[in-house]
Amino acid sequence: MTYFTTTTKHSGDEIVVLKEDAPVWVADTVRECHPDGILPNDWVYEKVARIFDAFDLVVEAARDRTYRNAVFLAELAESLVDIYTHEQIEWLGSVPVAVAWVDEALDNGGGMSFSEAVTLAQHNMLAGMVESVAAALYVDHREAATS
Repeated sequence: MTYFTTTTKHSGDEIVVLKEDAPVWVADTVRECHPDGILPNDWVYEKVARIFDAFDLVVEAARDRTYRNAVFLAELAESLVDIYTHEQIEWLGSVPVAVAWVDEALDNGGGMSFSEAVTLAQHNMLAGMVESVAAALYVDHREAATS
């Protein structure tokens, strides 16, 4: 079920991209996972591909329940959060709206450190991405089962 592949940019950096034969609903889901105004974003593509891969590992019989399992979805989002400071700073630079999310977390965090605020903001973004992919996969799975 892999809809992604890697390619090399002119700079030599390897990035994740959609395969040419990926279904339209997958491209729509990737677009939905991008905050407004930052399409395409290498970080988002890499994380969305990892989300799809995680769902692909789920046993077929359990997929229907997994797409709606809040614990699984929360743990998946948590597992994707960048833990190294340099990765968090790169994320802040690649997702401009993230700075506002960090400011909001600091304002509402009750003594939260900057690193904790970045982690929370990134987790919230990833949780939304996981939910978008889960919803798209659930619809696709249900449609495939009825056709």
